[in-house]
Amino acid sequence: MLSPVSEATPPAGKERIYFFKRIADGIPHVDVLFQVGEGELLPGTPQYGIENGLWEATDGLFVFRQTGPRFKVLQSAVSAMFEEKGTSRAVVREHMALKTAAFVGNRDAHGELNILKLTMSGNFFENPTGRQRDMILHRGKWRDRIKQLALILGLNMRTFYDGGGRKATPEDYGNWAAGHCEKKLSTFVVYTLLHRFGFRVKDLTKEDLDLLKNTLMERGLRPRFEIHLTRAPCGSARKPGCCIQFVHRLGYATGVDFEIHSWEDNVILDGTVPPRPPAKGANLEIVAEIERQRAVNLDENEDQDEDEESADFDFYLASQYEDNWRGIVFDGFDPAQDEPAPDPRRQPSPASTISPEARENFAKTIQRKFGRKEKRPPDDIIKPYPPTPVTEAEWSQIYDRSASASQQPTATQTLGKSTPRDNKLAAG
Repeated sequence: MLSPVSEATPPAGKERIYFFKRIADGIPHVDVLFQVGEGELLPGTPQYGIENGLWEATDGLFVFRQTGPRFKVLQSAVSAMFEEKGTSRAVVREHMALKTAAFVGNRDAHGELNILKLTMSGNFFENPTGRQRDMILHRGKWRDRIKQLALILGLNMRTFYDGGGRKATPEDYGNWAAGHCEKKLSTFVVYTLLHRFGFRVKDLTKEDLDLLKNTLMERGLRPRFEIHLTRAPCGSARKPGCCIQFVHRLGYATGVDFEIHSWEDNVILDGTVPPRPPAKGANLEIVAEIERQRAVNLDENEDQDEDEESADFDFYLASQYEDNWRGIVFDGFDPAQDEPAPDPRRQPSPASTISPEARENFAKTIQRKFGRKEKRPPDDIIKPYPPTPVTEAEWSQIYDRSASASQQPTATQTLGKSTPRDNKLAAG
């Protein structure tokens, strides 16, 4: 039995957002859930002893409990379904765990968040189904549009993942980074705004970005969009990449404000999807080197004959990122930190203090058992003297007794130098 549910009334822009990944009847599902209430389980309820559970109370309304008697009431805002025919269940489960889910939305005059599009990272889930399939951004054309925008914004998106297991060609450069959700959704917003104002474009240019920015300024508009995703965006101090730079530069070039909100701790799995392992901390020195290379734009395939105005534009965009990225990136609705907050459940045991003597003894043991051993000098081998030459008759008597018994030797040829004894035997 449940106690009365109290309505959750968070301040404007402070919704609690959850992502629910599951596979039902062989079909992958991704639900975006908003917390709309909370309550407390009474001790006599059958579900009181079940922790970390999610129950669907009615169509699109869920009860979520982690630990303790408190529970949350979650309502589904978008339910994405994908039909992957000819793919094994194990492969689908793996991609559901690894791929990032994200949506973009904006707020109305009352501060309510409205979802515009939902997408999955990569290009595996390209066959949406269900009644809300029009809400899913899935077509492959967005990858080419993102790569074109990256050239305009002065970003080098080339990685060693671009070949997809084979040697990458120049046409493949940037494919992996172009599949990230932040780039997809921000590019979708820019194309949608251009079409909204009557500008039909297929391949964006710098002039199209300037046109959109000037149009918004003339109308006195400053649109703001929020991108919410299941993983921290790449491009910060904790995670290398260029998604934050892409979104930030695109926002400056078009006059559109973007915010990126990550909800890593609010991803719910129903057991049919394996949990994704936590990301390893980035090497700050490597990240700094990557960002330095991106800033100078070392892409070999990019045309270097840019006009002076475009070069100044790229330089200004590159100079803006380093100081302003914290203004658009959030952990939920809290400001993002350079390093993630430590989770005691994921921390290893404290390191033991090892004495110098123990280290030295351990090194000696390893050297003695597995190290290279010195070769001892070879032993001196005393070679025997050569045998004394003998006559042919004596040779026959020793090794051919049957022949020597039937006949006497007639020849006294020696095998070596003759001696007085040999001559005497031969004369007798």
